[in-house]
Amino acid sequence: MAGGQPLTEQQMTYYDQVIQDVIRQEIVGRNLIALAPGSPFGFGVQKIDFNTLVDMSDAELSMKLTENTDMIGLTNDTLPIPILHKEWEIDRRDLASSNRTGMPLDTLGPETAASKVAALEDSLILNGWTPDGTNYDINGLYQGAGGDYSTSKDFGTAGNAITAVKGSIAILLAAHIKPPYNLTLNQAQYAEILGPRATTSDKTEMEIVKDMLRGGAGNNDSTPFGPQPGGNIFVTNVMTAGTGLVSAAPNPRYADLAIGTDIASEYELLPKSKNSFGRVFECLIPRIKVDDAFCKLSDI
Repeated sequence: MAGGQPLTEQQMTYYDQVIQDVIRQEIVGRNLIALAPGSPFGFGVQKIDFNTLVDMSDAELSMKLTENTDMIGLTNDTLPIPILHKEWEIDRRDLASSNRTGMPLDTLGPETAASKVAALEDSLILNGWTPDGTNYDINGLYQGAGGDYSTSKDFGTAGNAITAVKGSIAILLAAHIKPPYNLTLNQAQYAEILGPRATTSDKTEMEIVKDMLRGGAGNNDSTPFGPQPGGNIFVTNVMTAGTGLVSAAPNPRYADLAIGTDIASEYELLPKSKNSFGRVFECLIPRIKVDDAFCKLSDI
């Protein structure tokens, strides 16, 4: 009996498109962070340097120019770029059937693998990575946030979402981080702000919060900070229930996502079973440069 056949170019292209579609539809974290200049750097780049802002002295007012120079305070660090991946198999009989009948291959394997990688990417960007469950070797935007609005404000109580977001914005403004901002929530807290704020108002807390994230303007009007494009509210199950994140709009000054290899896939024929092997993978890491641009909501 003849051995199994590898995927054709057409079949691989079909799977590649399925994988790209799933990941693009499901990822949330990339909406919160800028792309690092020069990305993607290549699969062989295993480490990347970055600087974290410490401080610089204030500007001076004088009647004559001086040479009182100052160096910006930076902490240099090196981060490893991890590989995020998920593998699956395609049964040789399924492939033979598809080749015989011309019917498209079932996409459940690559779709599920792509979804798993998308969830892991979001978890890395938002939470970071902790090999022991306690200590973070890689900080995500939530774990690495410089601000923390820790006052207990259960979003299930009308008005608490507005109060909590207002408190986090005050923290960001005190750090000279201006709007617009983004808000990221677990689905439980997201659902709690969908309803009306009170029986006397038909405006939801979500609508009010979005105006606040834009800097206090509705319908993209001007704010004290100038015209704003409007903040966004994102929902993801990688955000722990009862927590949230208010973050500055993506800006490479504050944080960026360093990508070695963007979403990719590869296939091969397994030597013994003759099943086809598939893999979805990417190499990336978030770099937080100004942690004050991110504020936790740690008890909502």
